[in-house]
Amino acid sequence: MVIAVHDARLAARLAARGLVPGSEFEVLRGGDPMLLRQDESRWALAGPEADLVEVENLTGGISRLPAFLRRLFA
Repeated sequence: MVIAVHDARLAARLAARGLVPGSEFEVLRGGDPMLLRQDESRWALAGPEADLVEVENLTGGISRLPAFLRRLFA
């Protein structure tokens, strides 16, 4: 689940795709770029952009997206 986006321009771009604080998404592929799915939409997020997105794993814990993925795929 998205907690915050720490860049106004990126936040606006993600909001246009429906990725706003409180929204849930699935990581289909880690890496750079990472592939995300939200509902029926799929899109890529580059590594530098992902560094600006703060997420919460639904099983608990808040982190930046790349750190979350490192733990997820470790």
